[in-house]
Amino acid sequence: GLDSGVQPSALLRLLF
Repeated sequence: GLDSGVQPSALLRLLF
């Protein structure tokens, strides 16, 4: 994700 350490961003890492 764009923001490291953010919970919602962790989900984005799986998608992107």
